Amino acid sequence: MVIQRSKLGDRDDCRPELQPGMEYINANQDEQAEIYGYHRSRAKTGISWFFIILTFGLLRLVFHWVPVLMLKATHSRCSLAQASKVLVVEYFKKYKRNYVKNIHEIQASSVCYEREYSVLHSGTSNSGAEVGQQLNDFNLPTSLAVPAQDGSIKEMDSVRVFSCKKIIYLWDSETETFYKLPGLDAG
Repeated sequence: MVIQRSKLGDRDDCRPELQPGMEYINANQDEQAEIYGYHRSRAKTGISWFFIILTFGLLRLVFHWVPVLMLKATHSRCSLAQASKVLVVEYFKKYKRNYVKNIHEIQASSVCYEREYSVLHSGTSNSGAEVGQQLNDFNLPTSLAVPAQDGSIKEMDSVRVFSCKKIIYLWDSETETFYKLPGLDAG
């Protein structure tokens, strides 16, 4: 008896074969998925909203049910380095699942340290302007401590992240790929 394998790589572990030229998250793992970058196109967005208004919102309802259609109708494909949204395509046996996720950029300068400050001075009450001035006196860090793929910690000014299936993925600017946030046991 001869067993033929499908193009998706219907192997024993149920993940597709790696294709050259494709971007992956969790490559060669059980959670392997293809990832595509998209950025907003003003022309596509304008045309899409024209038809949404023309159909009295019915098209927007369809876009709500099938977010991939909304993504492709309002965004253009680009590299992951320039992307503002990602399309994560996951295969399992003969099933295909799409996830549309926003990429968030976290700046070290925008991280709020108010909670730490209020713990330090829990018995005092100050106005908002005084709190901001006193936060500057703490010499708070101007960079973020970001875990690298190998578990080491890197200092960065900003980090690009997205979350899919309750897993956080971080952008590595050196390899230009997203990687899973490593746990404390890594490294």
